[in-house]
Formats: sequence, C-alpha cells, structure tokens
Amino acid sequence: MITKYFLIVLTFKIFHNFSHKKIEVKKEELNIVIVGDIGKSEKKSSIKKNVVAQIRKRHNATPYDLGIVLGDNIYEFGFARDDFTKIKEMFADSFPNDTFKFDFLSLLGNHEYFGDTQTAMKYHEKEPRYYQPDRYYLYSIA
Repeated sequence: MITKYFLIVLTFKIFHNFSHKKIEVKKEELNIVIVGDIGKSEKKSSIKKNVVAQIRKRHNATPYDLGIVLGDNIYEFGFARDDFTKIKEMFADSFPNDTFKFDFLSLLGNHEYFGDTQTAMKYHEKEPRYYQPDRYYLYSIA
C-alpha cells in the first residue's frame, strides 16, 4: 500500500506540537480540490459563486477525495473570538456536507492573523471537515 503524507508547515520554525490525522484511501490516485481566498460569501461575490458552481459541477462528474483551503477564509479581519457565524457562511454554506463528504485541510492566511487565530483553529471542532487542529499539523493518507 502506498502511503502519502501531507506535511503543512508555514515557516521553517521547528514546531513543538502537532496534530496528526490518518485516513485510508482504497485507490491509487486522489482527486483534490484546492481553493483559497474564500473569505466572501457567495451572496457578496459573484466570482466565488461561479467558482463554487464549477467545483460542484466537476465534483459531480469526478468526485473529489480531499480539499485544501489555502487561507484568507474570512475577509477583512479574520475570526472574531469564538464566533463561527462568518466561517459557516464562507465554508459550510459553500461546501455543504451532503455534497462534499471529505476533509478540507485548512491553512491560516494573512487575514486570519488580523483576527483570532485560536478561533480559526477551533472551528474544526464544530465542523470536522474543516481540518485545522493547529498552526502546523500532519495529515496522512494511507
């Protein structure tokens, strides 16, 4: 069995704590969707609405196995402490669980640093598909 590792490290700093999640995939190839700058709702951004529609269309034709969210998940000023309202609108409403039944590995973007990064990392406790347990983490696919 081929094991693939995704190590997400945002700096050269040696990190003292990391979270690890491992999933098993029973096929040779992964179909991955990568998105970034999702920080506006589809109601406020026709560009995002069109991109999400294309992602949904491609997913229906050839299902994705994994998503990667490159950051800037809430504009302009990131997460307010313990407030998940905006990220639900930006992420869960655009990529609903009944359609996208896979993990999205999430990174902090510069806009997240304008707000509360701890809340950004706690969102995965409410929405497990939005996977960001820490600033740095390991995610394995076996």
